[in-house]
Amino acid sequence: MAPRNSLREDSQPQEAIRGDRLTNLSSERILRFWGPNGTGQEIVLGGLNSGLDSNGGYVDREATNIVIDHGGNILPENGPAALSHTGLYINNLEQAGHCTSMLHPPGRSRTFLDGQDGQKLGEGRGRCSLCQAILTTIHIVSAITGFGVLLGILRGTGLF
Repeated sequence: MAPRNSLREDSQPQEAIRGDRLTNLSSERILRFWGPNGTGQEIVLGGLNSGLDSNGGYVDREATNIVIDHGGNILPENGPAALSHTGLYINNLEQAGHCTSMLHPPGRSRTFLDGQDGQKLGEGRGRCSLCQAILTTIHIVSAITGFGVLLGILRGTGLF
């Protein structure tokens, strides 16, 4: 125990702290949130370290990480409001949409980030990028099939 300091107001004895506990500090800020598929994610937002510099003195270093998803969206400090079905950060719920397509596969999140991995269609409807890709494929296959049927009819009648 350290000797009692009579100049302190509360003048309670205080535990002595060694110098390495004051200078060799390390801390991290970790953000933990749950994804749409139920898996937890941990992201290190920053940290504080102290260590020796080139002159032998201790230097405190604070690091801040800027976390960006694959779509280029920056993770806010207090965490995302939601995650889209592709893992994009939705920073406020006004940007979020809900896929109402019948083509949506079961067991997959219907939440999307408007304009990046889905689009709002108005009147509470929306379509995610996966359902849009399925619908586009159906349209292309239907157009090729229709063109083939038309070409077959024209060849069968002798007009082509």
